[in-house]
Amino acid sequence: MIESIFGTRREDVKSTLPNGKEKNKEVLLSESLLLEYEANDAQLNWARQAISDDEFRNGQQWTQAERNELQDRGQAAIVHNVIHPKVEQAKAQLTTNNPKFQATAAEDSDVNLSRLATMLLDHTWNISRGKSALKQAVDDYYVKGRGILYAYYDPNESGGVGEVKIKDVETLKVFCDPSSRDRYWRDAQHIVIHHLLTEAQVRDLAPDINLANAEQSQDEHMPGRTYVQENDVALFGDPNSSFVPRYDVIERFTKKNITYYRIVDAMSGDMEYLDAKEYREWKEGFGIVAMIRGEELVTTTGDMLSEMQELYIGLLMQAAEAGELETEEDYDTISNMPPMIFHYVAGDPMPDGTRLPLPMYGPETGAENEIPGSTSVLTPVKRKELKDIGYEEFPYSQVRYQSVASVGGLLIYDQILPVTRPPVVPIMNGFNRNPYPTSDVFHVRDLQRQINYTESKIIAHAASAASVGLLLPRGSILDREAFEAKVNRPGRWVEEYEAEMGAPTVVAPTPLPGEFYNKSQRDMQMIETILGLYAFQQGDVARAPETFRGTLAMDEYAQRRMKSKLDDIEGSLNELARVTIEMYQHYVTNERTIRIVNPDSRNIEQAQVNIVQYDDFGREVEKLNDLQSINVDIRIVSGSTLPSNRFALLDYCLQFFQAGLIDQVEVLKKSEVFDIEGILERSGYIRQLESQIGALQEEIKKLSGDLQTADREAVQARKRTEVEKFKASLAEPKAQVNAARDRFKQRTNDVVQNIRQQYGTGGQPGGGSTSQQ
Repeated sequence: MIESIFGTRREDVKSTLPNGKEKNKEVLLSESLLLEYEANDAQLNWARQAISDDEFRNGQQWTQAERNELQDRGQAAIVHNVIHPKVEQAKAQLTTNNPKFQATAAEDSDVNLSRLATMLLDHTWNISRGKSALKQAVDDYYVKGRGILYAYYDPNESGGVGEVKIKDVETLKVFCDPSSRDRYWRDAQHIVIHHLLTEAQVRDLAPDINLANAEQSQDEHMPGRTYVQENDVALFGDPNSSFVPRYDVIERFTKKNITYYRIVDAMSGDMEYLDAKEYREWKEGFGIVAMIRGEELVTTTGDMLSEMQELYIGLLMQAAEAGELETEEDYDTISNMPPMIFHYVAGDPMPDGTRLPLPMYGPETGAENEIPGSTSVLTPVKRKELKDIGYEEFPYSQVRYQSVASVGGLLIYDQILPVTRPPVVPIMNGFNRNPYPTSDVFHVRDLQRQINYTESKIIAHAASAASVGLLLPRGSILDREAFEAKVNRPGRWVEEYEAEMGAPTVVAPTPLPGEFYNKSQRDMQMIETILGLYAFQQGDVARAPETFRGTLAMDEYAQRRMKSKLDDIEGSLNELARVTIEMYQHYVTNERTIRIVNPDSRNIEQAQVNIVQYDDFGREVEKLNDLQSINVDIRIVSGSTLPSNRFALLDYCLQFFQAGLIDQVEVLKKSEVFDIEGILERSGYIRQLESQIGALQEEIKKLSGDLQTADREAVQARKRTEVEKFKASLAEPKAQVNAARDRFKQRTNDVVQNIRQQYGTGGQPGGGSTSQQ
């Protein structure tokens, strides 16, 4: 009998079930490890401290002795809880945004697959509601010292297709090998998860389990806080009123070194990677020894073997059709697979005139279309007989994790997970190089107690100051009852005393020093310093800087301490991402389409994986986006989960936008606008209309210029027309003038001629002398 961390008692492990059957040895190992780890002193001390810190965070901050002492003094056990809002503030800051994973290709050929790995991680985070799981893990990280995230494969998700998912696990239910020294438990030999579940909950995990043969748990209630609460502030979840049958469900992850074999074909150099079972089956298969034109070819794996096997099966069918085989049995074993002799004949001419050789069963017969000297032999031989001739084997060891689950002593499953690191990933806070870290609550408990004590004293003093007493000289009043009725106030007291003077004396408490009132403030500031969480980061304007830029600078400086915490969380998320990718490579082998909805827009990002490509003969040629070939380095973008000041970021982006370094889309991403796609669509439409309007304006300008030119040409044409018309109208008068001129000239010449004739040679008429003229 040993005491568990839950305050219950367990019996030693029994080797038989209620029906008398022997338990599976793996189940016995799981139960033995659970009892061993629960009983470990370090585990017990850590678990008790984690439970105490959790209750302290939730308000259980006075012991019963302290409460009794305050009650005797007439004071109240005041709880001024500073830790709880600080833890909530830390959760809000560290999980404001979803983590952004970044996959870097290990080789040039993996560049396209790196984006695919990022999409797979985003897909897993979305379908698993990763933010909720991370919030709970961060809560455990701050309060109990460590949070637990768990990657697993659910074959029933997506309509039976199966999905890799993540979830958080209650840290008190997880037990690690005490000798582990690695922050992520990669050196732990065993990791055990213990659940107490009802029958209905067990049916959800294993619908076909026969619980009639399972033993019920020795615990009488769910794991939780089973010792007596010390004040009125209690945490719910410990049903004690009625007994409901429950079963121990144990999951164990054991580190194993598994031997694998790398097979290299001696002829083609093709390689295969097989585990021990696959290697044994592979050796029982057959390779092909081919004697082609006197040259021996041996192939055991790869594309060449596939071609040789297809050739052999084709020849086998030809032999069966020709009646050369004695029986019609299927030739599926080496013992009844005879050598195949064949030769090649020239096939039908191709469009380019060439003839492809076709294999024909049997030796050459001298026919016209046979290719001389082409007789060959294909002989199937077991691969194990071809070692060092047809292939070489290279054994190597890799870490894998055996997963064993049991309920009530019955085995649910026992399998080897395809991961090289544990699927249970811790987020360690105060890491002490063991599985038992310290929490932040543990470091501020004393300061919180001092705050409670100080606040209790201040309230008690305020109550005393509001309830002052009166000292009356004896005989100074005649009717005491009437006097008390007049001066009676809540808490005021009246007492008579002997005095020489008859004046009443007021009795008031001594004022508290001013430094006493500042102590709570100093203690709260010290808690903020230890936790790295400051009041102005959650909107306390009294402690914020006076300027906008100063506030931004202080917020940036304040987050530096928080980023140290973020490093712990991001390191664990990186481990979880690597486990997730390894599970995808093993479990997701069929073609699948992955869709991710961008929360900032209406776009749906999608990618297809394991797309099989076939040739014209229906043979598989290659596989696009093959998950099995992904070789990338996963890293989470540092600080991607932290909040950012959207006003400062928007202003920062606007400056880049105005400088022309970024576009409108990048600015809108940093804004609070929801319908980004609608804005971009409308702005794009507006820009398109503006472009069209600009083009039309240019066209109008061009047409206006053409019109002006046309108008000028028309005016000039009209002027020329008028001139020509005017010229035409002047032609007739001109002709008349010319005709008149010609007639006048002719008449003048006629007159001159007549005169000459009249006066003769001498120049005088009638032959007279010149003097008469």
